[in-house]
Amino acid sequence: MRYAHQHNTQALVLFQLHQNIEECLNAFNLKSQSRQLRLQPDPLSQEYILIQKHDLGQVCQQIRINRSEVSDPYPLVRYHLLAFIFNQLI
Repeated sequence: MRYAHQHNTQALVLFQLHQNIEECLNAFNLKSQSRQLRLQPDPLSQEYILIQKHDLGQVCQQIRINRSEVSDPYPLVRYHLLAFIFNQLI
């Protein structure tokens, strides 16, 4: 529970400073030296995108999310998506 709270706080801070998910992930990548989170198109479906966790150049883990959620106009939806990404991949 402690880690989830830390990631939610980190997501909230990043989301207040940046306008979209891609900018938030780029800011996280600048802070973290060894691991990076990257958005990639899903080769199986146009509806989804992959968010991959890279550690020292290798894909360690990935999740699929709906493309429409990334571009949702409501800030609260985007914040929850960013918190979910951090809770799953960090």
